[in-house]
Amino acid sequence: MQTRGLEVGLNVIPVQTRSLQWSSNFNFFMSRSKVLSLPVPTFRQSTNARYGSLQIEVGKSPTQVIAWVPLDPNNPTVGRKDAVIGDYNPDYKLSWASDLKFKKFRVYWLFDHYQGGWIHNYTELLYDFASNTKDFTDPVPAGSPLAPYGTQMGPARIKAGTTNCSACAWMQPMTYTKLREASIGYELPSSFTRRVWTGARYVRATLSGRNLLIFTKYRGGDPEVLVRSNTLWTQWRSDIWPYIPYRSFWFSLDIGF
Repeated sequence: MQTRGLEVGLNVIPVQTRSLQWSSNFNFFMSRSKVLSLPVPTFRQSTNARYGSLQIEVGKSPTQVIAWVPLDPNNPTVGRKDAVIGDYNPDYKLSWASDLKFKKFRVYWLFDHYQGGWIHNYTELLYDFASNTKDFTDPVPAGSPLAPYGTQMGPARIKAGTTNCSACAWMQPMTYTKLREASIGYELPSSFTRRVWTGARYVRATLSGRNLLIFTKYRGGDPEVLVRSNTLWTQWRSDIWPYIPYRSFWFSLDIGF
């Protein structure tokens, strides 16, 4: 198996004056793998691609996703075939961190972007079969790939996912953008610090948070929460009632002597 990757980092200082300093860091990462030789015939993680399956074959990505798609896109109900719909591996990852200082204030943030990749939304699948999904009775939008399978979202997903189009139902892209960390700090005036404690050089108060915002079209909770991800063979990404990362906040006082 051959794996090639690319990682690029860039640090820029858009503004640097006596009272204002702004530093930004950008990081880009991508990797691609290919099976060069295989001493056994092509094989899958699951013989049934109803809910998607990882397939190992020569000349292809070891993390490709095989799923059911209609034989005829213009008439989706006539039959199905197994086809590659994507890859568990993302197209790329991008992060942006910035540190902004203005006089006594300091602001920091970190955004992470994850582009592509696929996940099995088994949480939605189980809720669908229990008729308890939040959009179960919502009408299927015109032009949706689910339109040939029914007029309501839940029943249409069930029919599509169990007959001809698992790629239309519970297989979903993982693309998301997160505000992973942010903080704002203020350094107390030195005159005040010396009056309170003569041995202190500075006192800085900081309020920070983690997992603050997520922007995604994924229909589950958080596409970053994965089950069965310990090895390549078990890294197929599935969402089965996981604990979603919680937002956390801290308040700290840093004292320099």
